[in-house]
Amino acid sequence: MPVGAAKLTTDFTNAAKAEVGVADAYGQVGSILATLQVAYSWHKAANPGQNLNAAPSIKLTFFNPSCVDATNNPGLDCFGALVYEPYQNGFGNNPAVDTWNTSALDYTTGQWWWTGGFGSPNQGGGPADKTLAQWDALLTGLSTDFPGADLVLVSVGVGSFNKGQVGYFDDVTISHSSGSGYSASYDFDPAPRFTSLGECISTLIADNCAGLHGRTRAMCNHEQQMICFDLFRIE
Repeated sequence: MPVGAAKLTTDFTNAAKAEVGVADAYGQVGSILATLQVAYSWHKAANPGQNLNAAPSIKLTFFNPSCVDATNNPGLDCFGALVYEPYQNGFGNNPAVDTWNTSALDYTTGQWWWTGGFGSPNQGGGPADKTLAQWDALLTGLSTDFPGADLVLVSVGVGSFNKGQVGYFDDVTISHSSGSGYSASYDFDPAPRFTSLGECISTLIADNCAGLHGRTRAMCNHEQQMICFDLFRIE
């Protein structure tokens, strides 16, 4: 802040919400949930008249495109999301403003609420009363389709009925060790700006080849050497 983080805002209507996510093939619940790890840093900015509880939350969205459980409502019960909200997880009903915090979550750490699906109703914003492990057990018990559901979206946002929010998030990490494993991270620092090729090369050398080993440009590998030339479109 003012650069280097993603910003989320809502206006002063109940309908307003903001969400940024990455859709991917993260894997099936039955394979990945037990080793899933998600973390992010978040910040709630002061804004007069805002909802005092809300802060950037993280959401895991699940979908099974081929529900077969006869107890399910076809087309309606094959989709749902778990939501982690800081104010329901030890940061107080009114999380401190203008302060950076980090939430690190796994199978047994962090409480989530459910948006509905796979035989369980929408909790309508909470309470966040179960870990991923507890939701896994409950939803698997209610629907044989839940273990086969895919984690299709990981997102950070502020939901509706949270007026006047100004929030930031950064350093989002997602990983699991099941199967071939999965690891991704998102850092919103802007790309460095240089006024000249010479300044870029000097910075590259000073920064040990952009964070990798090597004290002179000659010691940097070809890919590292090309960073500055690519920035200035020099072939």
